[in-house]
Amino acid sequence: MIYVKKYVLQSLLFLFLLSCLTSCRTSSTLTSYDHYTFHTKGKRKNPAILFFADLNIKGNDSLITELNKYYNVIKVVDNSTDILSKLNSDNSLTRGIIGIELYEHVNKQIKITGIAATGLECLHVCSWGMNSRTPLIKLYPLFKGNLNDHLRLAISGATDVFPAYNIKLDALDIYNNINNTYTPSGMLLGYSYRYLESLKTLDIQTQMSSYEGILDIKVLH
Repeated sequence: MIYVKKYVLQSLLFLFLLSCLTSCRTSSTLTSYDHYTFHTKGKRKNPAILFFADLNIKGNDSLITELNKYYNVIKVVDNSTDILSKLNSDNSLTRGIIGIELYEHVNKQIKITGIAATGLECLHVCSWGMNSRTPLIKLYPLFKGNLNDHLRLAISGATDVFPAYNIKLDALDIYNNINNTYTPSGMLLGYSYRYLESLKTLDIQTQMSSYEGILDIKVLH
């Protein structure tokens, strides 16, 4: 029998625990940007992916867990409490500018190899994702096609509005609000009508057709 001294076993155990701590992290260690913070989950050695979560989707945690098998997920958290700004300034243009700024800010600290988004966050990611030149984009949208066409189908009764939300919504009310001559200053579960109006005709497949990287789209139901 080989005799191993106690202090050797203690040293090996310490090195093992240190290795686990340095290879995995579950809390944010990245510097914030304006009112945005970044929560990381996954192994550092894995490729980093920037994750934009639609908070109305309960399955976000499950998706992150699945992505953790292959990626170090960096979740973008918006801590803003300025409702007026969201009501009046949230649209495809401002989201595009902020998206690129967030990507570049994080990319300076840890190399980003992809972007992921769920629900209505997919709409704005499509408007700027290709410009980031990221090699991978994974999208989990609420519907196929564009928002306006999807709402028309929901109005006809052919589909629910957003099945992944598990909340009954009035498709006609949403459609009228985002197609009004003067878009009302209101919110739909955290998203301004002006944001939805600015992206109502964006078709993800068409928008991303010229993307040269790896594109993975899975509609949530």
